[in-house]
Amino acid sequence: MPALHYGSAAILGYLFGNLQSAIILSRLLRKPDIRTRGSGNAGSTNMLRVYGVTAGLITLICDLLKGVFAVVLAKFLISFLGGDGVIAGAIAGLFVVLGHDFPVFFGFRGGKGVATTLGVMWALIPPIFAVIITVVAVLSIVFTSMVSVGSLVGGMLLLGFALTYPNIDPATAVVSIILAALLIIRHTENIKRILRGKENKITFKKNHKIGNAE
Repeated sequence: MPALHYGSAAILGYLFGNLQSAIILSRLLRKPDIRTRGSGNAGSTNMLRVYGVTAGLITLICDLLKGVFAVVLAKFLISFLGGDGVIAGAIAGLFVVLGHDFPVFFGFRGGKGVATTLGVMWALIPPIFAVIITVVAVLSIVFTSMVSVGSLVGGMLLLGFALTYPNIDPATAVVSIILAALLIIRHTENIKRILRGKENKITFKKNHKIGNAE
């Protein structure tokens, strides 16, 4: 039964991950697929740059919430069925990010998983650490105007938490390490641009309305 429980959690998480907010919103707006515009990434930052602040914010919230819901739902369902809800939640958390990054229903071309990882983190780790990581990551974005820097800082803090927090559940620790590593790996090109001083910066002075930019 444990294999069935955890397999179900993985499937549930992966299906949640396939709910690609950026791609779906682009289609609802009758705009070109976001993956054909800007950086080609199906995430909130690219949506912000291409289709405006509102579109970026909607995408961010939806991607974050699917991470939270996947973990919470898996915990509840598997606990109800007599399994280990903590392990199930961790598995669902891993697979919702994998589903977001590599969605089978969208040709395995998704986003970088930043917002979804944030949602998973909020549902898995103690709130105080989730708050600290989020605040430091956001401040990093504010001071550098680079979302990639905040994402990388958040990923490294999550990795540090998983490796050093003494009371962390083993499943949560393993999944946190994998997600942090995946987040950093998915930002390899951003790291190269940062080191060259050519990383893109965000601005809220243009494209305030959905659909202003093609």
